[in-house]
Amino acid sequence: AYRRQRQMCKETALQNRSSNSYTLNINGSVINNGTIRNNPTIYHLSLNIGGNITNNGSWNNYNITLNGSSAQHISCDAGKFFDLYSFYGNNSRATVYFDSDVKFTGTIINLREDEIIFSAEHSLTIDGGYLYNGSLSGSDIILIMNENAYLRSLNIQNNCELQGTCQISDYVCLLYTS
Repeated sequence: AYRRQRQMCKETALQNRSSNSYTLNINGSVINNGTIRNNPTIYHLSLNIGGNITNNGSWNNYNITLNGSSAQHISCDAGKFFDLYSFYGNNSRATVYFDSDVKFTGTIINLREDEIIFSAEHSLTIDGGYLYNGSLSGSDIILIMNENAYLRSLNIQNNCELQGTCQISDYVCLLYTS
Protein backbone atom coordinates (compact mmCIF):
# COMPACT_ATOMS: atom_id res chain seq x y z
CA ALA A 1 0.00 0.00 0.00
CA TYR A 2 1.11 3.54 -0.72
CA ARG A 3 2.29 5.65 2.26
CA ARG A 4 2.40 9.41 2.56
CA GLN A 5 2.71 11.80 5.49
CA ARG A 6 -0.15 14.10 4.43
CA GLN A 7 -2.79 13.48 1.81
CA MET A 8 -4.89 16.28 0.37
CA CYS A 9 -7.44 15.75 -2.40
CA LYS A 10 -8.17 19.05 -4.10
CA GLU A 11 -10.66 19.06 -6.94
CA THR A 12 -9.59 15.56 -7.91
CA ALA A 13 -10.75 11.98 -7.37
CA LEU A 14 -8.95 9.43 -5.24
CA GLN A 15 -10.08 5.86 -5.99
CA ASN A 16 -8.85 2.27 -6.30
CA ARG A 17 -7.99 0.72 -9.65
CA SER A 18 -10.71 -1.45 -11.13
CA SER A 19 -8.54 -4.59 -10.97
CA ASN A 20 -8.84 -5.20 -7.19
CA SER A 21 -9.73 -3.81 -3.77
CA TYR A 22 -6.94 -1.74 -2.23
CA THR A 23 -6.01 -0.17 1.10
CA LEU A 24 -4.28 3.19 1.32
CA ASN A 25 -2.28 3.79 4.53
CA ILE A 26 -2.06 7.48 5.41
CA ASN A 27 0.18 8.34 8.36
CA GLY A 28 -0.87 12.00 8.49
CA SER A 29 -4.08 13.96 8.07
CA VAL A 30 -6.58 13.90 5.21
CA ILE A 31 -8.23 17.06 3.90
CA ASN A 32 -10.71 16.13 1.18
CA ASN A 33 -11.66 19.02 -1.11
CA GLY A 34 -12.46 16.73 -4.03
CA THR A 35 -13.78 13.16 -4.20
CA ILE A 36 -12.73 10.02 -2.35
CA ARG A 37 -14.58 6.98 -3.65
CA ASN A 38 -14.65 3.33 -4.59
CA ASN A 39 -13.92 2.74 -8.24
CA PRO A 40 -17.32 3.17 -9.93
CA THR A 41 -16.97 -0.08 -11.90
CA ILE A 42 -15.95 -2.65 -9.25
CA TYR A 43 -14.07 -3.37 -6.00
CA HIS A 44 -13.40 -1.20 -2.94
CA LEU A 45 -11.05 1.40 -1.49
CA SER A 46 -10.20 1.22 2.24
CA LEU A 47 -8.31 3.93 4.11
CA ASN A 48 -6.19 3.58 7.26
CA ILE A 49 -5.74 7.12 8.59
CA GLY A 50 -3.26 8.12 11.31
CA GLY A 51 -4.08 11.83 11.50
CA ASN A 52 -7.09 14.14 11.44
CA ILE A 53 -9.89 13.98 8.86
CA THR A 54 -11.55 16.98 7.20
CA ASN A 55 -14.26 16.34 4.62
CA ASN A 56 -15.06 19.33 2.41
CA GLY A 57 -15.96 17.23 -0.62
CA SER A 58 -17.60 13.96 -1.64
CA TRP A 59 -16.57 10.89 0.39
CA ASN A 60 -17.87 7.47 -0.66
CA ASN A 61 -15.43 4.62 -0.15
CA TYR A 62 -15.70 1.23 1.53
CA ASN A 63 -13.98 1.72 4.87
CA ILE A 64 -12.10 4.12 7.14
CA THR A 65 -10.00 2.78 10.01
CA LEU A 66 -8.47 5.24 12.45
CA ASN A 67 -4.97 4.15 13.44
CA GLY A 68 -3.34 7.23 14.95
CA SER A 69 -1.13 7.06 18.04
CA SER A 70 -2.80 10.11 19.63
CA ALA A 71 -6.17 11.89 19.56
CA GLN A 72 -7.74 12.31 16.12
CA HIS A 73 -10.09 15.10 15.01
CA ILE A 74 -12.89 14.71 12.47
CA SER A 75 -14.86 17.51 10.81
CA CYS A 76 -17.20 17.96 7.84
CA ASP A 77 -18.11 21.06 5.90
CA ALA A 78 -21.83 21.97 6.00
CA GLY A 79 -23.87 19.51 3.94
CA LYS A 80 -20.98 17.04 3.52
CA PHE A 81 -21.00 13.48 4.88
CA PHE A 82 -19.30 10.09 4.89
CA ASP A 83 -21.00 7.40 2.77
CA LEU A 84 -19.13 4.27 3.86
CA TYR A 85 -19.78 0.62 4.52
CA SER A 86 -17.79 0.76 7.79
CA PHE A 87 -15.89 3.11 10.08
CA TYR A 88 -13.57 1.76 12.79
CA GLY A 89 -12.02 3.42 15.81
CA ASN A 90 -8.35 2.68 16.39
CA ASN A 91 -8.73 -0.07 19.00
CA SER A 92 -6.48 1.66 21.55
CA ARG A 93 -9.12 3.38 23.70
CA ALA A 94 -8.07 6.64 22.08
CA THR A 95 -10.06 9.84 21.91
CA VAL A 96 -11.72 11.04 18.72
CA TYR A 97 -12.95 14.64 18.58
CA PHE A 98 -15.85 15.76 16.39
CA ASP A 99 -15.06 19.41 15.67
CA SER A 100 -18.19 20.02 13.56
CA ASP A 101 -21.49 18.34 12.72
CA VAL A 102 -20.63 14.88 11.32
CA LYS A 103 -22.91 12.67 9.26
CA PHE A 104 -22.63 9.02 8.20
CA THR A 105 -24.90 7.39 5.62
CA GLY A 106 -25.48 3.61 5.66
CA THR A 107 -22.39 3.06 7.82
CA ILE A 108 -21.54 0.47 10.48
CA ILE A 109 -19.60 2.52 13.05
CA ASN A 110 -17.52 0.37 15.42
CA LEU A 111 -15.72 2.65 17.88
CA ARG A 112 -13.59 -0.25 19.21
CA GLU A 113 -13.94 1.17 22.73
CA ASP A 114 -12.82 4.66 21.65
CA GLU A 115 -14.50 7.76 23.02
CA ILE A 116 -15.94 10.44 20.75
CA ILE A 117 -15.88 13.89 22.34
CA PHE A 118 -18.13 16.51 20.80
CA SER A 119 -16.52 19.95 20.91
CA ALA A 120 -19.13 22.69 21.39
CA GLU A 121 -22.71 21.84 20.41
CA HIS A 122 -22.26 19.58 17.41
CA SER A 123 -24.34 16.72 16.07
CA LEU A 124 -23.76 13.20 14.87
CA THR A 125 -26.26 12.11 12.23
CA ILE A 126 -26.59 8.45 11.31
CA ASP A 127 -28.80 7.68 8.30
CA GLY A 128 -29.03 3.89 8.22
CA GLY A 129 -26.38 1.65 9.74
CA TYR A 130 -25.53 1.62 13.43
CA LEU A 131 -23.16 2.88 16.12
CA TYR A 132 -21.64 0.60 18.75
CA ASN A 133 -18.81 -0.40 21.09
CA GLY A 134 -17.65 2.89 22.65
CA SER A 135 -18.79 6.11 24.26
CA LEU A 136 -19.95 9.61 23.37
CA SER A 137 -19.30 12.63 25.56
CA GLY A 138 -19.23 16.41 25.43
CA SER A 139 -21.06 19.35 26.92
CA ASP A 140 -24.12 19.07 24.64
CA ILE A 141 -24.46 16.11 22.29
CA ILE A 142 -27.05 16.00 19.52
CA LEU A 143 -27.58 12.50 18.14
CA ILE A 144 -29.81 12.30 15.05
CA MET A 145 -30.93 8.82 14.01
CA ASN A 146 -32.77 8.17 10.71
CA GLU A 147 -33.60 5.36 8.27
CA ASN A 148 -33.62 2.47 10.79
CA ALA A 149 -30.28 3.45 12.35
CA TYR A 150 -29.66 2.01 15.80
CA LEU A 151 -27.36 1.98 18.81
CA ARG A 152 -25.84 -0.90 20.75
CA SER A 153 -23.12 -1.40 23.39
CA LEU A 154 -22.69 2.34 23.89
CA ASN A 155 -22.25 4.78 26.78
CA ILE A 156 -23.52 8.32 26.29
CA GLN A 157 -22.21 10.76 28.89
CA ASN A 158 -23.51 14.23 29.85
CA ASN A 159 -26.39 15.97 28.12
CA CYS A 160 -27.61 14.27 24.96
CA GLU A 161 -30.48 15.39 22.75
CA LEU A 162 -31.91 12.51 20.73
CA GLN A 163 -33.64 13.33 17.44
CA GLY A 164 -35.33 11.14 14.85
CA THR A 165 -36.12 7.53 15.70
CA CYS A 166 -33.48 6.21 18.07
CA GLN A 167 -33.56 2.42 18.11
CA ILE A 168 -31.75 0.42 20.79
CA SER A 169 -30.47 -3.04 19.86
CA ASP A 170 -28.44 -3.88 22.95
CA TYR A 171 -27.00 -2.27 26.07
CA VAL A 172 -27.00 1.56 25.89
CA CYS A 173 -26.30 3.62 29.00
CA LEU A 174 -27.20 7.32 29.30
CA LEU A 175 -25.03 8.86 32.03
CA TYR A 176 -26.19 12.36 32.88
CA THR A 177 -24.09 14.60 35.08
CA SER A 178 -25.10 17.94 36.57
